[in-house]
Amino acid sequence: MNQRRQLHSLGPPIAQGRTAEIVPWKEGQVLKLFRPAWDERAATSEAEKARAVHAAGLPCPAVYEEVRLNERLGIVYEKVQGTSLMQVLQERPWRLRYVARLLADLHREVHEARVPSLPALHDRLARGIERASALTPAERDALLSMLAGLPRGEAVCHGDFHPENVFLTDSPSQYLASSPPYRWERGHLHCRAPRP
Repeated sequence: MNQRRQLHSLGPPIAQGRTAEIVPWKEGQVLKLFRPAWDERAATSEAEKARAVHAAGLPCPAVYEEVRLNERLGIVYEKVQGTSLMQVLQERPWRLRYVARLLADLHREVHEARVPSLPALHDRLARGIERASALTPAERDALLSMLAGLPRGEAVCHGDFHPENVFLTDSPSQYLASSPPYRWERGHLHCRAPRP
């Protein structure tokens, strides 16, 4: 897991977010390097989820390894070469129907997959309700009771599925839901993409 490379030798970040920055790695690979204060368990969990989802055949980047660089944890992913669907819409707004169809088809493919090792969305929601300091005990109990009455389900849920997180690759028939894999979970589909 330890790497002798230095961050400055990797070149400027390709992208930056709240939790991490994406930097070039080896040919065809990028390193998602988490911010220094980021929870190491969350980073390891992301790598495990991404591996499981990719192994299930869903179109998302492969995970190659976990590394530590300058005391920061990182995940080496397959580099996605392509254009986000948001960029397609911004440059060619008349392609809206095409982009909507791609999103709907991919969303349905994600929801039809089954990856039993993913954590349950239901459990995360319950933990969030239990930790919500703004709730009174009665409100918390009522929400937990309502949640307990909902079906759990086994469908794969992306958690942040929108045109900025879906990319067209070099082949128009191949597109990838790329980020953020840390939100991959299983749950019930209360709203399904309509079948054509």
